[in-house]
Amino acid sequence: MHSVMHKQASHQDFFDYEAFTYAVNRLPIQIIDTSLALFCKDENNLKDHNIDLSSWQTVRSNARRRSTFFNPQTRQLLFFVNSKSDIDDIINCLLAFQIEWNKFPKLIGDKTNFISSESFDLLGVDQNIWQKIKTSLGTNWQTLISQNFSNTDIFVKQLKSKSTYQQVCTTWWQTNQNRFLVDNFANLPLYFVSSNSHGLVNIIGGFVNQIQDKVFTYINEFHPHLYQDWQKASQTQSQLRINDFLYYCSSLFFTANPIYLDKMADYHQQLGIKTFSLGHTIPVKIQLIPLNCLTKSNFVDPFINKSSLSQDNQAYIVNINYPLGFMAHYLLNSFLENKTNIKGIYVVGKAAILSGDPGDMQIPSTVFDERTNNIFSLNNYFNNQQFHPRDINIHQNQKAITVYGTFLENLNQLQSYKKSNFNIIEMESSPYLLSIAKFFKNIDKPRSQPINLSDLKIDLGIINYASDNPLNQTLGASNLGIRGIESTYLSILSVLQRIIDLESVK
Repeated sequence: MHSVMHKQASHQDFFDYEAFTYAVNRLPIQIIDTSLALFCKDENNLKDHNIDLSSWQTVRSNARRRSTFFNPQTRQLLFFVNSKSDIDDIINCLLAFQIEWNKFPKLIGDKTNFISSESFDLLGVDQNIWQKIKTSLGTNWQTLISQNFSNTDIFVKQLKSKSTYQQVCTTWWQTNQNRFLVDNFANLPLYFVSSNSHGLVNIIGGFVNQIQDKVFTYINEFHPHLYQDWQKASQTQSQLRINDFLYYCSSLFFTANPIYLDKMADYHQQLGIKTFSLGHTIPVKIQLIPLNCLTKSNFVDPFINKSSLSQDNQAYIVNINYPLGFMAHYLLNSFLENKTNIKGIYVVGKAAILSGDPGDMQIPSTVFDERTNNIFSLNNYFNNQQFHPRDINIHQNQKAITVYGTFLENLNQLQSYKKSNFNIIEMESSPYLLSIAKFFKNIDKPRSQPINLSDLKIDLGIINYASDNPLNQTLGASNLGIRGIESTYLSILSVLQRIIDLESVK
């Protein structure tokens, strides 16, 4: 394969820290003690396999939102999978982890001397990279290495299920929707947004503005380098917006002070914003946001113009925290089923960039899908928009590739894409566009077709913010961090303003 994410896979004398840290951050750390990984599609099928999750540990990864459970007695790790994209993702992370973990004994030799002296040079890495490796392993890294210092051999089993991925998702969606308690919901003006779960509510509610003193006191004490950056930004009127910096810092504050998450949830509920999350099977939150809550909030982001929005507006935004890969197709299918008043669909997500830098914004007008060989052309609203001036590169009218997964691309592929003027490498645009083609163009399960979506009756917008440039440096070598906060919030601000403007035209 020669994966661009795992360049040193076949070289036993070279430790590929990029692939290792990427994989470990997307797997629960219990993977180090796992002998069997189970894939489960539907929680209702667990009884058929004599599995009672009440006796299992709920475990999480640092950088992947997925329901996962660990049984320390049987050394089994159970993943809930929501599409083939999940399987592609997990399998390749397992492969990368196992290949690199099994290099440790040969490279390190005497584990006792290695752990006591931290002789990271035995791995062929410098001290900064060794710190990244330890961070990915967690504070208990010494125990993990000393107790599991042997070749890992992970087996995989997929549990049989009578349900399809779409059936599981539709049931999950309908059950959540029944909890909305909004009269005549399907006939109200509805806007579907796929983005993170903090952007819209931060921009609309502004709860973090009310606790900013606590946030920055915490940052000053526990993240002094970040606090210094904040002071520089605030004193020099840097283009890094003060609100954006606060949004970024607040996520660190909430992690350390979860009681404030409950306070924020209560505040949002007072504005009419509801959040729903149901069961283990699909770890996706749904936010139901009445557009008129903007007229009630005193802390709306200053870059939002809400002056023409009526207090009596009946529109709702349904925001989901973006799924992985083909799960997007099943989610949007479930949303569009029986909905009669869809006004707009907007997707904001991360993507790799081939000509540009992390933090850049990318707006496609063409999307090619590796999985189906379809090529979509679309009238993306944000290709015609003038954005607020920022120190951000905005690439409009781009060509995007929807790929199988991050590990499943090699250098020859990426260079070929770049030569053909494709600049965006991502996983969700085509699955969403397949749903749109099905419900608005009556094109179902197309293969190897050109599909024109430029004449839709709904508003459509896709914005990607660049997470990395795999031709230069992969996500395993670094993470986006604060570089992405400007483009993330500018994207979500633009989506929200577009919805307000559409509702104000009436």
